[in-house]
Amino acid sequence: MPYAITTTGWRAINPDMALMEGETYVEEIPQSLIDAIAAQDLLRVTTAELNTRTRLATAQVTALQSRVDAINDAIAGDYALPEEVEEKPLRVSALADWKKYRVLLGRVTGLPVWPGAPTWPDQPEPYNEETTVARAIQS
Repeated sequence: MPYAITTTGWRAINPDMALMEGETYVEEIPQSLIDAIAAQDLLRVTTAELNTRTRLATAQVTALQSRVDAINDAIAGDYALPEEVEEKPLRVSALADWKKYRVLLGRVTGLPVWPGAPTWPDQPEPYNEETTVARAIQS
């Protein structure tokens, strides 16, 4: 079966069909084109995974930073609850873990295994801001 190929794909054609601009007529799809498209697909999927992880990390950093800031405000204003004073070191530590994770995610594409077999850094324990707020309100 004949094909019209470009650098990014192919389509099956009848031998008497006209080619579109940039297409080349071939009887068989070259393996190099199949491999190139597979590599593009892998890069697209792996990049999407990296973007998802990075968005989560950024959301976690933002939520934790907000919580730490609120606790710091309460401490500075001398109206912090004892639970908040106890909570602060945990949130500061979690914030540092998420910031490190986000930085390490930014380095994944520089590893020699990218994008075929990315080595993802270990994700820290998620911070659930709603649970923390609910506990404070119930007290």
